[in-house]
Amino acid sequence: MKTLKYLAGAMLGLCSLANATELVLNLGTSSYRIPLATSANITINPNNHEITARPLVTSGTAGDGWCPAGGGGGTAPTVSFSQSTTLIQPPPGNVTLSWTTSNVTGATCSTTGSYPAGVTSVSGWNSTIASNTSGNVALTLSTVGTYQFTISCVGTGGTTTQTKTVSVQNAVVGNCTGHEPPAGMARMQSFSNTTNLRNGGNQEWSVGTSLSVTSWNPDPTSPPNSAAPTRAVIGKFGFTTGDTAVIPIPSSQYAAFQIDTSTQTSNKYGAISSEQPGENSAPLFMTISPCAGDPNPTEPRCKSDYGIAGMGWTFGSTPGTYCPMTIGTTYYLNVFFRQPNNTSVSDCTVGTCWWLMRQSCQNGCSP
Repeated sequence: MKTLKYLAGAMLGLCSLANATELVLNLGTSSYRIPLATSANITINPNNHEITARPLVTSGTAGDGWCPAGGGGGTAPTVSFSQSTTLIQPPPGNVTLSWTTSNVTGATCSTTGSYPAGVTSVSGWNSTIASNTSGNVALTLSTVGTYQFTISCVGTGGTTTQTKTVSVQNAVVGNCTGHEPPAGMARMQSFSNTTNLRNGGNQEWSVGTSLSVTSWNPDPTSPPNSAAPTRAVIGKFGFTTGDTAVIPIPSSQYAAFQIDTSTQTSNKYGAISSEQPGENSAPLFMTISPCAGDPNPTEPRCKSDYGIAGMGWTFGSTPGTYCPMTIGTTYYLNVFFRQPNNTSVSDCTVGTCWWLMRQSCQNGCSP
């Protein structure tokens, strides 16, 4: 039994109550009709003026006007959707998607996907699946990035949608076994900007300023030449304006600049160039890795050449020679004055060698 109360702003129109076969609700510019079993199935309480209607059916179907759009009536479809893993490291790797659907009208439910840049489809993830059945599919994911798989089903009570996300990364985040720093090397923390270094490339910092080499993100509020907090020497990652810095790295240490990628976009890419300055120079190599001090990242494109080196980074699939990075993953730019194929050998013969670097963003850059 349904009880309908008069609502402010809504006019209830009764089509000749004595002979009524349906109750018509005129709400604004729309009319909604409730079929009645007989004309005797509608009554008006003389005390509180409630209208009671006994409908022909106990529920409606989507779009039949049984109740206003977005209201009750009908049964919402049920979608149970699961995945075998949320993370693949390194690619290629497999994920199995499993589902069960019920209370679905129509023969199929729709499936859609959102993929990394350059990926338009995933083989095996079809456009539809059979309704009111259980099923599963094994998918192979090869491109680094974030994948989203969605199932959407329609029932008499509306639409139910479920989405599952899988991240594909190049290295095991949080597990750096096999990617430790070279034996006997310690992570460098900061240095003092001396006159020679300032003349060489650190002009924006005063002499004596303490400059951090642990983060690729400067403190945004302190004046550039303030003594505290310690300033990051290479500026902000992924910004339009490039940065130049000269960094003295002791032969027994490495530099690891942490990179926060949470605010990056999928169309962004840029490059890091490295040179040997005229003073205290030596050949070096760089890597980008989720592990601080990692001399051998899983992805070979994330390791620079030896000597006068350059390396690109990208959050998409282009340029194809650049180191692929995943939005939301923390990375480190690692720098070593060591031989890349034998990190026990140091090429810095003067105790502390200088690294002259320049970073720039090339596409999709922040202001």
